Amino acid sequence: MVDWVVAELPAGASEEFEAWLLSHREALRPPMLAALGQLCDVRIEQRQYPDAHTLARRQLLMDPYRDEAHRQQMKALYLAGDRSGALAAFERCQSLLREELGVEPDQETVV
Repeated sequence: MVDWVVAELPAGASEEFEAWLLSHREALRPPMLAALGQLCDVRIEQRQYPDAHTLARRQLLMDPYRDEAHRQQMKALYLAGDRSGALAAFERCQSLLREELGVEPDQETVV
């Protein structure tokens, strides 16, 4: 389901189909992000850090500005023992938000 939400439009699709597909994708985006976020939290609790990292990355494919997903990615990396990876993820998050939106990460992300 996630692949369908983030995949490119099929080549040669009619304008009507494109409009229909885009509207359905946008409608599915919030519940998909919520479900991926909840599942990511569960995987972290279960100490399945590689799975949690994958789920956080999938959220970021759908919404690169999602602070919660950035935090989940950093947490999964840190708890898996990849402290430099967690720091690099924070730096990517901070850079993205500064350059694209002119804002800093949420205080919860910084702590």
